[in-house]
Amino acid sequence: MSVTIIHKKGSGIPSADSLEVAEIAVDVVTGKLYTKTDDGKVVEISGSSGGGGSLWEQNGDDIYYNDGNVGVGMAPLPAGDNLQVAGNISASEVNATTLNGNVTDVPDHVKGISQDDIDTWNNPPSGGGGKTYGDGNGIAVNNIDDTIAMTGSYTGDFGVTGKVTATDDVVAFSDARLKENIKTLDGSKVFEMRGVSFDKDGKASSGVIAQELQRVAPELVHDDGEYLAVAYGNLVGYLIEAVKELKAEIEVLKRG
Repeated sequence: MSVTIIHKKGSGIPSADSLEVAEIAVDVVTGKLYTKTDDGKVVEISGSSGGGGSLWEQNGDDIYYNDGNVGVGMAPLPAGDNLQVAGNISASEVNATTLNGNVTDVPDHVKGISQDDIDTWNNPPSGGGGKTYGDGNGIAVNNIDDTIAMTGSYTGDFGVTGKVTATDDVVAFSDARLKENIKTLDGSKVFEMRGVSFDKDGKASSGVIAQELQRVAPELVHDDGEYLAVAYGNLVGYLIEAVKELKAEIEVLKRG
């Protein structure tokens, strides 16, 4: 069978329209050879670059590399790791079922995760023996007994679906040195607030209605764009001032 070789001016991969199937094009600038496969794709012929042959193999649209290590943005490649990247890796999704070998220069919650670790995480044994992983920002997640426990400190918004139970006090910074524009609250606003009982998620509960409270004390209501939430703990300031006002009225009545 005769083979047609086309001299290609310039560098780069020739277009599929410029070649017939099995026709060979040579890039006169780089010396690389290209051909068109039966499925219409243009591929470089292995070993045509003058560098001792391509280390990659092709299977349809996939390429793979079975032996040795791969480095991106570094030379020479440090020994010991199959893949090293000098820079960031971006991916729309990463799925892992088994991680073999060592992973270096990543947070501890990724380093050295084995299939046993993953199995234990997905199916924590009763009575303890689960896994704990931390991402280096002061927070750790533990799945022992199918629960998630967190220790340390965390900066940022934090959302929970379900009940939050604490074995110690739940506190918030209230130091005067952290505050500005301090003013005494108007305790009489309490008399404009309404305490209600209600059913939510199939359970009886009590509290206030965020929309009603927003008209009286808007700083106590938070809007996440979908639902309103109330900072119930901050109601205490209004209650304190309301009790003081009532006490003052009682003292006046006693003197009268």
